[in-house]
Amino acid sequence: MPDARIIPLRKEDERLKEEAQAAARIVQGVLEGNVSAETELVERYSRGLRFLLIRKSGDEERARDLLQETFLIAFRKLREKPLDQPERLAGYLKGIADNVARSGGRKRNREPLPMTAEAIAAIPVDDIRPFQNISS
Repeated sequence: MPDARIIPLRKEDERLKEEAQAAARIVQGVLEGNVSAETELVERYSRGLRFLLIRKSGDEERARDLLQETFLIAFRKLREKPLDQPERLAGYLKGIADNVARSGGRKRNREPLPMTAEAIAAIPVDDIRPFQNISS
């Protein structure tokens, strides 16, 4: 049996460290009501969240609505209380987006389907009127 290969531990990635610091700075800024921190949060995370929501909803327009709802919830929560682990902001936002997409799907199932002229014209029409067979 060959000797076990030892895999060296990966050195800490500087980019991950910088991302964690930026996330902590953004979370603190949002908590303090800093509009530029909120703008940075949207600019930094909207692309990935939008991709996730398009994949989950299957509809780009619907994903845009879900993305706005995700940020609305995130800002409301972040303004009230800081995250215990602000460096995990991306995962926190993903969790909110997952929940919004799940509940958005339930809401969508309850919404009436839009009726187009073609859909209405395709409904079969019987010659019998509903009140014709009522005898007095």
